[in-house]
Amino acid sequence: MKKFLYASLSVFLLLTACKKHDETINQLTATDLNFMMQASMENQSRIMLGSLAAARSTRPEVSGFAQQTVLAKQQEQQALLLLADELGMTLRDTVDTDSRMLRQRLSALQGYAFDTAYMKSQLRAAQKTMSLFQQEFNEGKHLSVRSYVNRYLEDVTNQYYKADSVFRLL
Repeated sequence: MKKFLYASLSVFLLLTACKKHDETINQLTATDLNFMMQASMENQSRIMLGSLAAARSTRPEVSGFAQQTVLAKQQEQQALLLLADELGMTLRDTVDTDSRMLRQRLSALQGYAFDTAYMKSQLRAAQKTMSLFQQEFNEGKHLSVRSYVNRYLEDVTNQYYKADSVFRLL
C-alpha cells in the first residue's frame, strides 16, 4: 500500500511540475511583449526606408539590397502579425519618431550621399535588430515567440552582413 501511495504521489508531483513548466513557457513576459512591439516597429521602419531606397538609389547594389530588405521584412512582419493574432494581441501599425525623421533626412539627399546615408542607417538598424533578437533568444519565455526568433535570427544576422558588404562597395 505504501508503494502505491509513493508511486501515486510521485506521478502527481511529476505531472504538476510538467504543468507548471508548460504554463511558464506559454506565458507572455514583459520581455516577450517588448520584443514583439519593437520587432514590429523595426520591420515597418525597414520596409518604409527600403521602399524609399529602392525608388531613389542610384546604385544597383543599394536598390537591390533595399528591395531584398523590403521583401524579407514584409515576410517577418506577416509572421509576427499572425503570431500576435494567435496570442490575442494587436501590434500597432507605426514607425518610431527617429525613423520618420530619418526618412525626411534621406528624402532630402540624392546620389552618393543618399546611398551612403541609407546604408549606414541600415547597418545601425540591422545591429539593433540583431540585439533585439538576441535578447529575446536569451531572456524570452514564450515558446511561440522564441520559435519566431529561432526562425528569423539567422536571416536577421545575414541582413547585417549583406548591409555591411554593400556599404563597403560604396
